[in-house]
Amino acid sequence: MLQPVPVKAAVQNSQVEEFMRDTALYRARWVRENSGKSVHDVLQEFPQLTNPGMIAKDFQAIHPDSAMQTWTPELEEKVLNLAPIKRKLQVSTDGLGQETKTFLALKILPALVPNSVYRVGR
Repeated sequence: MLQPVPVKAAVQNSQVEEFMRDTALYRARWVRENSGKSVHDVLQEFPQLTNPGMIAKDFQAIHPDSAMQTWTPELEEKVLNLAPIKRKLQVSTDGLGQETKTFLALKILPALVPNSVYRVGR
């Protein structure tokens, strides 16, 4: 049976989410300015990003009109099924949590999309 969340913990979680929402642009700028850092380094700097849903909330705060609003489990499944065929994913996703699968699919998606052709000087 589910136990109710204590009021103090619920308030703390709400405060953390509010703080994270208010500082999303700072984190995005920090990540861009420190692009040589590993994911581990980013999570050391911003450990709250490991809380469930925080990365998606950051993305939504930074890109409120993005396609992330229409990301569906069906799209995620297609990306994760295509990735091994294109040799972009060499591990099994069995046993991974939903948020981990979503993160993995979003991370792999750019590698599956062909590079754009740019014309210089026109």
